[in-house]
Amino acid sequence: MSMLTLIFIVQARVHDELDTIFHDSDRECTFQDTINMKYLDRVILERLRLFLVAPLFGRKLNKDVKIGNVLAKDAIILIFPVVSHRTEKYYPNPLVFNPDNFLPDNMRQRNSYAYIPFSAGP
Repeated sequence: MSMLTLIFIVQARVHDELDTIFHDSDRECTFQDTINMKYLDRVILERLRLFLVAPLFGRKLNKDVKIGNVLAKDAIILIFPVVSHRTEKYYPNPLVFNPDNFLPDNMRQRNSYAYIPFSAGP
């Protein structure tokens, strides 16, 4: 399937979901409506997985940390979320846009730090 075909399929599914929620009305969107936008939510999460807001972020360690070697307290480390976001262990076919990566069952099976589009933790 070409990328263009995939885009049209995803766009059509989002459109169908919005039609289901709003029908032919021109009413304002409510908080409950946003909760019902489950596919659109997955599309946004997948977009953030593949196209990061920030390519890296840093942390200053407040204690020694052992990851292979010991990283000393007060060391500044850089974290590149693209590495975990494109790891096949967490995302089958990691370079393919797939909103189903964020189905509840798929998210439960993944390490909580495998998806960190805006960083995570202190």
